[in-house]
Amino acid sequence: MTIIEFSEDESAGFYRPFLTGGAEELVRSASGFTMLDLDLLEKVLKRHDIANLWAATGWFLERFQKTFHVPEKVLSGMEKRRPRSKQYLERDRRGGILAKRWHLILPKEVFELGEPDER
Repeated sequence: MTIIEFSEDESAGFYRPFLTGGAEELVRSASGFTMLDLDLLEKVLKRHDIANLWAATGWFLERFQKTFHVPEKVLSGMEKRRPRSKQYLERDRRGGILAKRWHLILPKEVFELGEPDER
């Protein structure tokens, strides 16, 4: 098993996607992981405790739910911490597609990413 260490800035990739080459690059890269430690991910999210970060991570895990074997219980817990109103994934960008469950407006090219069997 390979453990990837990351800095505090890198751990907030979904919160500040411009630090990782943009949201599309972040989703493409993260979807290539062979596994995710969901308990560790939850600890990182709790440490930052940012509603948009919970929503973006929840959207990603829902999109790749089969790939990473994410139980619905994990997604439900993340959903409770999403923003109360609709928010843009990228603050300075307008337009996009609403991921209703997550109250998150994503760029079209990001929204369409995902495993074909998971959409």
